[in-house]
Amino acid sequence: MHKSRSKLNYALICIISLFIIGSGFLRDSIFRTINWQITAFKTDNPALVRSSFYNKLFLQFSTNELYAAKWILTIIFSILFFVYTLIGTRLIYQTKHYTKIIAILFISVFILSALAYGIGYFTDNLSQGYHFARIFMGAVQSPFILLILIPAIKLSKLQNSI
Repeated sequence: MHKSRSKLNYALICIISLFIIGSGFLRDSIFRTINWQITAFKTDNPALVRSSFYNKLFLQFSTNELYAAKWILTIIFSILFFVYTLIGTRLIYQTKHYTKIIAILFISVFILSALAYGIGYFTDNLSQGYHFARIFMGAVQSPFILLILIPAIKLSKLQNSI
């Protein structure tokens, strides 16, 4: 019984890993296309318009709508990677104990991002604030937190067993 559970757990870890990788590529592709489209609109250069599925999809939107889409997609992908992080830690450590820690980490990064953006806004340096907010939000839209948590939890368990 234990051996079959171990194989199932390993298979689930492989599947979630594939979902993480696929989601990362999908996210990157969508955001690159939106940024490319915004550049094409801003420079009024039709040569920049690509013929990919995403470009055709995004052609019908204005620059402001594309910026709004980026905010919405940022939230969606952040939630998606939050779920991946929860599932990954549960599969690896087979406990729900770390759910609160993961939630606090993600919320903290959201707050840091909002602070960076807000400071940039109020100091009339929005581009710098946006730059730092983007770095923070990039962390929660990737497996970065999961990859940090796995060894951190393992080290914590080792330290507690000593």
